[in-house]
Amino acid sequence: MKKDNLFEREIAENEAWFNGSSTVLENFFKIERPKYEVVKMFDNKPTFWNSVSGDVPRVHSGLPALISKTWVRLINPRDVEITINNEAAQERWNAIAKDNRFYTRIMPQLIVTMSWGGYAVLKLSRDDKGDIIEVVNPKYARVKEERGRIVGYDFEIYENGLVIVEHYEPGRVWYEAFEEVQNRRTKVPVPE
Repeated sequence: MKKDNLFEREIAENEAWFNGSSTVLENFFKIERPKYEVVKMFDNKPTFWNSVSGDVPRVHSGLPALISKTWVRLINPRDVEITINNEAAQERWNAIAKDNRFYTRIMPQLIVTMSWGGYAVLKLSRDDKGDIIEVVNPKYARVKEERGRIVGYDFEIYENGLVIVEHYEPGRVWYEAFEEVQNRRTKVPVPE
């Protein structure tokens, strides 16, 4: 089954280059990339990574990851300051940021992901231990828009052979579960 989405293919390819593993790159170009059909004229051209055989030594420099991680040092997340015009809200944000190590853990992840992925998504949620901030790989996040305005987000979680989709919309979060076989999804009951 061919996917017809240039954006999804580019995110998957960028992630493969960022990963820095020759095995991941070879897998992307031989297995994943052919699943996408974007522009036939360019898709049929042989490339090194999809034509190389297993007995040919291949090395990836890891330069894309080094570039992305260097951005973190150049931007220095500790210099970023988030201010809110409401004192109570500012105190709440400061507590959430401290609890999640926002400036030392979340911001560096966010910058690196934005560097290779073009953008990144922060997922805000809450459990019995408090507020949680997570950086989501753009491959697993979808923005829902209506007439150019954001109305929600979908996040995909791959777990135990299932795809769990978290739907975030104003005032509610709801879930769906799917079994995925050969890029075809079948809805199943959401596990507890």
